[in-house]
This record gives sequence, structure tokens and C-alpha cells, in this order.
Amino acid sequence: MEKMKQLLRKIIRFVYKRKQVCLMILGGIAIFTLMISLIYNYLKADVSLYKIPAFDIPGHDIKEVEYSDNYPEIYGEQLCLIFGPTLQISEKETQVQEGENCSCGYHSDTVIWDEWTITYEDEYGQIYIQTMDNRNDFTRQQFKWLNRHLEQYANKKYILDYYEPDLLIGVIVEEEYGDSYSSVNIITGVGMYTSETEKRYEKINEKGDKYYQQICEKLRTEGNYIPVYQMTLRDACVQYPIEVDFYMDINNEALSGAEKEAFEKEMQEQILQMMRDINEETESKCCIRVNIGGEQDMYDGSHSWWKYCIQGEEYCGEHHDFEYEVFDSYNGIYW
Repeated sequence: MEKMKQLLRKIIRFVYKRKQVCLMILGGIAIFTLMISLIYNYLKADVSLYKIPAFDIPGHDIKEVEYSDNYPEIYGEQLCLIFGPTLQISEKETQVQEGENCSCGYHSDTVIWDEWTITYEDEYGQIYIQTMDNRNDFTRQQFKWLNRHLEQYANKKYILDYYEPDLLIGVIVEEEYGDSYSSVNIITGVGMYTSETEKRYEKINEKGDKYYQQICEKLRTEGNYIPVYQMTLRDACVQYPIEVDFYMDINNEALSGAEKEAFEKEMQEQILQMMRDINEETESKCCIRVNIGGEQDMYDGSHSWWKYCIQGEEYCGEHHDFEYEVFDSYNGIYW
């Protein structure tokens, strides 16, 4: 799930940074859709020759799946240990995902579940916001909460409080998406592969899945839980393999020439110092990836800059190899 969230963030960032290209693509899709619609209208005079409705196929009735467990009541004691004495839980909000039968054969049932908003503070008074639902395993949600907690922690400490106002665009601490934000994940594998790395990809994700199952089983043992409200980056990196990604949009829209170059070089040095400070906090046990972009291309003509660090050591290899090198750096420690 976290890998999918990270991919979604990258897609949103890509769309935001390339509005004109995306508009052209959307225009092409619209024209293609119109052509398909015209062809369909032409053929539907004898639609039975071309279409078999899914609802005529046995076993395709839309069923209703409902999750009704009262998580705040069932896990009340654990929630207090996880989120601390300032824990507040909202009233439940029932969510409905309508089922669907498509003539193409796609089928989904109607799903009904409950969600609760969780608010709490850490020992320094920072307010955090989380979401709990009753259709996902309670144990696995603890890792989602830890990731989101660390993201909000990093957004405030290493973005909002670290840089002067107006140097970065779109800084939002509590929400998941902004123009400048962090993404924190417990490492359990890699996301992409090529024909050359396919076998390595499979072996790595097999190890990562086994590790994830192990830490889930450990949490299911009576008395084990993650004290999320007490966790800093250092605490998390001592216990888990952690990767922190930063996506930074610098405010360079109104600059040009020597002034633009000087500003971007200064921002680059500040970001490198931020990476050094994170290494100091985590005792070089963290892996860091930073993407630096802006409203216009960088002074050297590149669209954006990438900076990498693997457990305190600068990484200068290829972008697509970074995740593999990160995973290998923890061999003998977690897998």
C-alpha cells in the first residue's frame, strides 16, 4: 500500500510540473474517447452481436460486504498505548464503495466500512492526525500510522521549521500531499524492475515480504505494539530499515540570471545540510532521497536535482538502482 501511495504522489507531482504536456495528453484521450463513442453508436443498432452484458453471466451478482467491528471499543487499550494520553477519536464515518458490473467482465462488490479520525500530540506538543478503519488489519495499520507519524514529524522539523518562509512552495504538515513534503516508509522491497533486474527484484521482494510478516507477527504477540506518539526518526531507524524521501519545490519562479543561480545554489547547500542533520539525528541509520525542483527549470538547464544518501554515505549511482542499493545495505541486519 505504501509503495502505491508513493507512486501516486510521484504521478501527482509529474502532472503538476508538466501541466501543458498533460493537457495535450488529456486532449488526445478525449478525442480517442469521442471516436470510440461514435463507433459504438454506429454498432449498437445490433448491440447483441458485440456486447454480452456481465449481469447475464452466472455468479456476477453484486454482493454487499460490510465491516462492522467497533475498533475503538475492541482495541481501546492498545490505542491508548499507541497514541498516548492526548488521544482523541472522532465519531465513526461510514464509507461506501459501490459495486460494479461492467460489460468488459470487470466485477466488484459493494463494500461498507467505518473510519475514525485520530488526533494526538507527541511529547513536544506537535499535533498529529491519523485515520483508522475497520476493514484493514489492526496490526498492519500500526505500520501505516508509524509512516504517517514520521512524515508529519519530518514535514515540521525538516521542512516547515528548517527553511525560511517563502523559500519552498506548498508546505503542509498534516496532509499527505503538498508541493513540498516528505514520504517515510519502512523498507520491505523495491518498486520497479527491468528485464536485467527482474530476478534480483523477485529475490529482494521475497526477502522483504518475509521480513514484513515477521514484524507483523511480533506485533500480534500479546503486549507488543508501536508507541507511535513517542517515535522520532532516530527511534524508528534504530528498530526498522527506514527510507525518507523529500520532494522540495523551491520558489524560483520570479528569478533569472545570476540571481536565480545564486539562490538555487544556496538552496542546494541548505538541503545538503538538512541531509547531514538527519544523518546526525539517526546516527547514519537512515536512507534519504531528495528531489529538488521549482516553478521553472534549474539554472543548469536540468528539470530537477536528485540527492541521495544510504546510511550516512552519499550515493552517486543511477536513480533506478537506488532502491536496490538501499535494500542491499541492510543485508545481515534485517534480512
